[in-house]
Amino acid sequence: MSGWTPAKVEMPDEDIEVVIHTADDDVATGFLDAGVWRFTNAARVLVPVLNWQPLPEPPEEDAR
Repeated sequence: MSGWTPAKVEMPDEDIEVVIHTADDDVATGFLDAGVWRFTNAARVLVPVLNWQPLPEPPEEDAR
């Protein structure tokens, strides 16, 4: 799983949006809020977060 960090090894900084992989095999964006995982819409993640990775950099040029 290149680029993924196991959540049991290291957590991201608080309030920084990242890509998360959960125990129910969902991949979404989320963030840590006082040690609680939340999806980008601020809903609490109800299953364990197994892995996370930083968001990719946006493209340098307009893709249109």
